[in-house]
Amino acid sequence: MKESENSFQSVYEYLDVVFKDCDPSNQQIKEAKQAYRKLYQEAYQKIYQEKNIQVTFRLTKNQYEEIQSKSEKQNLKVTTFIKQRAVNEKDFNSSPIKQIIRNLIDDVEESIYEKQPIKVDVVLSQLENLQRFL
Repeated sequence: MKESENSFQSVYEYLDVVFKDCDPSNQQIKEAKQAYRKLYQEAYQKIYQEKNIQVTFRLTKNQYEEIQSKSEKQNLKVTTFIKQRAVNEKDFNSSPIKQIIRNLIDDVEESIYEKQPIKVDVVLSQLENLQRFL
């Protein structure tokens, strides 16, 4: 059965449609849940890619090491550090509070997108910076 990934509000609704008029085994339920998760992830990725643009560029090894060193001092991933620098350059007249909040949101979104756990120490560091401005 080919259903649109946007037509289901939950995994249970998906299972109701897939197993309509039949009594599935535990293995069939497990496989159906995996299929739903795949549909859900694909839909999420599509929405994410429509809302966000990916930028790719090349660095020399020395440039990367320099950026990596600076990012480690701020306890950030290299990509997060570069993104913050680019955003801060563009919005240099924005208030520091807006920049910190924007960076915090970016870090959480990036963790979700990359399916990585949110780094609590980085979030706490950003919240402490935010508290200094309040």
